[in-house]
Amino acid sequence: MDRRILLFKIKCGEDLNSQRVEEIENKFIKCIQTYSLGPHRQLSLARNEIHTCFVPGEWTRVKSTADVKNKIRENKTYEIKDSTELSESINTMLDCISTPGRSLLNILWVCDQLPKTPCPGLYGALDRAVSWHSAQVTVITLGDIDDYPYWLNTLKAQVIPVSELCWKHGLEDLISPTLVWRGNLSIFNDTNYTSDLIEGFELHFNRDAQDLVLQKIKLSKSDYVKEEEQEPSLLFYGRSLELVCTVNPLEVPPNLITDQRYVIKSTYSENDEISKYILDEGSSAYIARLRVSEELDKKRMEKSSENWRKCLIEGKLDSPEDEAYLGND
Repeated sequence: MDRRILLFKIKCGEDLNSQRVEEIENKFIKCIQTYSLGPHRQLSLARNEIHTCFVPGEWTRVKSTADVKNKIRENKTYEIKDSTELSESINTMLDCISTPGRSLLNILWVCDQLPKTPCPGLYGALDRAVSWHSAQVTVITLGDIDDYPYWLNTLKAQVIPVSELCWKHGLEDLISPTLVWRGNLSIFNDTNYTSDLIEGFELHFNRDAQDLVLQKIKLSKSDYVKEEEQEPSLLFYGRSLELVCTVNPLEVPPNLITDQRYVIKSTYSENDEISKYILDEGSSAYIARLRVSEELDKKRMEKSSENWRKCLIEGKLDSPEDEAYLGND
């Protein structure tokens, strides 16, 4: 899947502290370097293609860190009163990735302080990104967080002050370079032949110690530029990873086991106990199934601004388990 990172800045008071913004940009450049490396070996779910958008700009494919250098500092800083203009720009960029099953979207929002009440247009654009495009929203504040606004909870947004980002976290912890899929965990119930759905899960490729050493060697080269890759076949991915049944890993035929390793993670803290119960089964393992298709259903609905508004008015937003957009898999 394509990696997409959309970034914008908002100020509620005075101009954003330029030194703090520069610190964020340096972290972002380092994150892009790590993204560009991708996994050390070829994986079926991983694709080293990154696109960034610095609102009000357009989507740009990143081939080297030169494509993102100074973009955060020099890009427009919106004021709260400009939220309508900002939301229109965000929706326009979401229209560019309206084809379902193709993109992994992260939204990075830099601000001086968190708005206590949501701006209707901005909230609507972010709600669309999260609900329809499975986006992960990360808010970085230049000031301390005195109160966490309730409306950010509905967006499942990550919020962190820049002071903590600089000494404790890198951006890699917030918009992980190892991410290859995001969606729901579906557990098949063989009693009534239905599936129970839990939202907020991700698949990450696994890096071992050797991969990290090789990665650092590449990053240490000042002239490092991302190599052009052979264009992979176009695939579309489902929204649910289905756990079909448990098995004893010692009884799985060796010819069915590959050297590809992925880690499943929960993005919502309320899922922690559920994840522990499901995934910590001692000697058990799961056979899991993820739908993948080379084509989309001809009657699918594009996830455009017009269709989003229409579905909101009619109350017909698709459910998290809906994979009707996929063709024959």
